[in-house]
Amino acid sequence: MANNVSESSGGGSANLDSKKGGKARAESLSTLERKAIAQNAANSRWQKQKQVAEKATHMGILKIGDLELACAVLGDGRRVISERGLLAALGIQVGGTLSAARKNEN
Repeated sequence: MANNVSESSGGGSANLDSKKGGKARAESLSTLERKAIAQNAANSRWQKQKQVAEKATHMGILKIGDLELACAVLGDGRRVISERGLLAALGIQVGGTLSAARKNEN
């Protein structure tokens, strides 16, 4: 029963076997095959990053009461307000600890 518990919890010998399998696979591949796999993985990561950035088709100022917010319209029609612009309009200082905390959330 002890073996069932360790395998289902993600620890124990099952975890060690998976590490050996990756090493054995790497040793069985040629240098060119490993290079091709690494290149495909890198290309996939870069492609995902490229898809994230969208360009605004229109930029403007949105007035809500006394607040003025810089805003933009994306190519698919979504309207966005930047976090920095919103905080600045609300009088919240941007940068320093707040920026570091936001980076740690992601």
